[in-house]
Amino acid sequence: MPSNNPDNVTVSFGMANVGALITTLPICAAFLWGYIGLFGWEAIFLPLLSAADILVIMAVIVVGIVAHEGIHALSWSWFDGIPRRHIHFGFKWSTITPYVHCDVPITTRNYRWGTAMPGIILGFLPSFAAMATQNIWMLYFGLIFTMAAGGDFLILWLLRKIDADTMVQDHPELIGCQVVNSNQHS
Repeated sequence: MPSNNPDNVTVSFGMANVGALITTLPICAAFLWGYIGLFGWEAIFLPLLSAADILVIMAVIVVGIVAHEGIHALSWSWFDGIPRRHIHFGFKWSTITPYVHCDVPITTRNYRWGTAMPGIILGFLPSFAAMATQNIWMLYFGLIFTMAAGGDFLILWLLRKIDADTMVQDHPELIGCQVVNSNQHS
């Protein structure tokens, strides 16, 4: 569940994973239906995969997961000029979840952009590109990384009532952020 504290816009790692399914299933279904509408049902089926194909797919997913966290870090750093020493990477073993944490306050506007960018870059853009090129592998990549951004989309939803200029700080242990100056709630 989301935090009951109005100055925390957070969810647990486990809730973020559940929220990922809830927030991304409709988006992924829309991309899949769009692809099927353009190219037909048979276009969504993959050929039989060899062991080498499966290894390549697994490697691409691992690289994509690292890229997802790196995009958060680069976005927050770029939007607010945050030095690298304030951005930390880690892995929550209990939920099998990688994470990135920024330990200085930033505006809600820039926090939103940094939160949204991995879903846009690794999820939405490849999905749209797949429809433009009839590339089923790109579609499945986009769907996987749209789902990987589901917790991020959940946080964006929870941030909807926070003024864009309010300062927030990434929460050190949960998914989401803490409001630094709460007098600007809208």
